[in-house]
This record gives sequence, structure tokens and C-alpha cells, in this order.
Amino acid sequence: FALDGPRGRTGAVSQETIAVTDDLIYYCSRKGPAAWDLARSVDIGVKIPAQWKRVNQAAIAQTCACVFDGKYYLAVPVDGSASNNLCLVYDTLRMAWVPRAGWSLSSILSWAPAGIDLLYSGDSSAGLVYEHGATWNDNGAAIDAYWASKAWNFGFEERKTLKSIYLYLKLQIDPTNVDVEVDIDYSGWRKVATLDLSKVVSLWDVALWDLDVWDGDPEAKPFRIAIASKFRSIRVRVKNAELDRTFRLYGLTFFFSVTPSSK
Repeated sequence: FALDGPRGRTGAVSQETIAVTDDLIYYCSRKGPAAWDLARSVDIGVKIPAQWKRVNQAAIAQTCACVFDGKYYLAVPVDGSASNNLCLVYDTLRMAWVPRAGWSLSSILSWAPAGIDLLYSGDSSAGLVYEHGATWNDNGAAIDAYWASKAWNFGFEERKTLKSIYLYLKLQIDPTNVDVEVDIDYSGWRKVATLDLSKVVSLWDVALWDLDVWDGDPEAKPFRIAIASKFRSIRVRVKNAELDRTFRLYGLTFFFSVTPSSK
């Protein structure tokens, strides 16, 4: 008999970059991060060419990685550094990358000290061990975070009349606001609302019976924004630039009518 098996054109630069999730094996080669399904390799780093050009190939053996909560964390040395000073995070569900600057990781792993998986890392410069995900902190400066949609025409080239938009956002314990902007027919972003995501908590001896919700606070709340405007295509952007505050958008619903085209 003859043995035959999968073939690949690249290999891992370090065993510390190999991580397994579901039916894929993730690793880092000199050409960039890749995913292997035991039959072929897929270059998942093709979306981040600018970041990969910064990698110091002379110190690439220092790279390390881990899969945690559906994400592939890859620590790499960039801009001539001899140690890892940038963490590239690949969301395996959304197939998208997010760079984490300021993470100097010499090692990274998932551990469950109390039966709950947590992400831990070792600092390559300060000699410290960090637990990730316990708190959110912007290191003293607010991050201008935003999510922007694609342009939608909803399958109609005719001009449409927009009536309202519903946004489903997660409520927050801490006071949190987000700005909502729209771009109609590529005319530029315009702010249409500022939404308060603060969750109302009922207090004994203060709350009013039959008016406050005592149990079963909703995870998300629909926010209605009334907009009377004509459009062919529309984009939506949700922004937050508050210190140490997060937001989560679950979905969007548009209410509009189509204007019949005249002949």
C-alpha cells in the first residue's frame, strides 16, 4: 500500500502558534496566519497585509497563540521589536481581525481555575501574568469605537421614503450613551439620535408599584428613531467615545415605503 495525505506549502514558525478549534487547526507561518482543515491550508491573514508587513521576521519564532471563546489570539513582534508587542485577534465566527496594541505577550493560554474558562497571558517585558476579560479599561483614554453597516437599497433602485429605524441594543448597568448616524445616498454621516443605554434598577421604598419592572429586565431594548427622508441607499453607524463603556448592537429594522417610478 502507499501512504498519501494532506499537503501544504507552509509550516508553523513555532509550535506555540498552533491552536485547534472545531475542525480547524490554526498556525502562523512566515507568510502569515493560516487555517488548516487536514486537506488544505487557507491564508486567513490576507485581510491584514499592512499589519503583517510590520512583523519582525528575525524574531518571528517568539510568536505564540491560543484559541479562546471562538477567537484566535496571535502575539507577534512588530516594528523591529525582538519580543511580541502586538496581538492580532481573529474572530473565527465573523472571519474578521482586530489588532490589540499594548499587549506584550510571551505566552497565552486558556485556564479554568474555578471551572470557568478564562484567558491568561504572560507579559514579555514586565514579567507579569494577566487575566483578560474580567474588566474593561481604556487605559485612561476613551476609545472612539463604532460599528458601521454596508449601504442598503433593500432590492429597490427606486427612491424610497424612510419612516423610522429600530435599533436593538444591550442595556448597561453603568451610564452609557451611543450616537446613531446615517449616511443617505453617500451624502456623508449625519447624527440623528443619542441613545441612553442605562438599565433602570428598581429600589425598595423608592420604586413605584405597578410602574417599575421588578424582575426579568430585558437583555436588549428596541430604540425607535423617527426619520422622514427620501433615499435610494442608506448606511447606519453606531458610535461610543465614552471612557470605559461598551455597547452591543443586536440588530436593525427599517420601516420605509417605495415610491412607484413614473413612466
